[in-house]
Amino acid sequence: MHLYLRVHDVTPYHPWNHLLGPAAVTFGCACFAWVLAQSIRSVEERTLIDPLTGLWNRRRLAAEGEAAMARCRRSGGPISVAVFDADYFKQINDRWGHGVDDLVLKHLAARATETLRPADRVARIGGEEFCILLPDLTAEQAAAAVERVRATIEASGVGPLPPGAVTISGGVAMNRGGTVPFDALLHAADTALYRAKEAGRNRVAIAPQVTPAEYAQSRRPSDGALQPLFAGPD
Repeated sequence: MHLYLRVHDVTPYHPWNHLLGPAAVTFGCACFAWVLAQSIRSVEERTLIDPLTGLWNRRRLAAEGEAAMARCRRSGGPISVAVFDADYFKQINDRWGHGVDDLVLKHLAARATETLRPADRVARIGGEEFCILLPDLTAEQAAAAVERVRATIEASGVGPLPPGAVTISGGVAMNRGGTVPFDALLHAADTALYRAKEAGRNRVAIAPQVTPAEYAQSRRPSDGALQPLFAGPD
């Protein structure tokens, strides 16, 4: 465009005029590249967030969990993982429908987030199942934190459901020093969750500390290895 204007004597001659065209093109390309990079980043971030609750999804949790384990290896401190889900969620779905069960999932996400520390991160890892990453907490401290979440949810109503109609069960696992993979810790917490279910639901169970020596056994825990803690009313 600049050359066209110069040829037709629309713009006066100046020794710097021949640089204006390339500079404008370069500036335009830079702006376009910045907008494109921001758009790609926004799309990537959306793929790491659960659209219903706004929490991390399983993919984001796996990445952040491994990063947390790496920090734990450097510090030598403890790290805990908790898994919890809604009790009798299928019955809620069957009776009240999808609109209410979505409200319940949002309710669980909100109550957990507001009850925990800012450093604790909640993720939705599938269906009605959630995971909490609790850095720098022992198993007992993490179980106490999840118990506060359990009590808060039990005491609150959501939609047409009165207080006490929605409860959760949870399982907690801990490792010190980041000596096992994150998925091993997650698996141990999930196993503790099912023990809490077997013990009557509406309670939190804690697994033995996950160590390298017990890594293989953590996938096949022996009977009675896990004891329910903070049991609420059945």
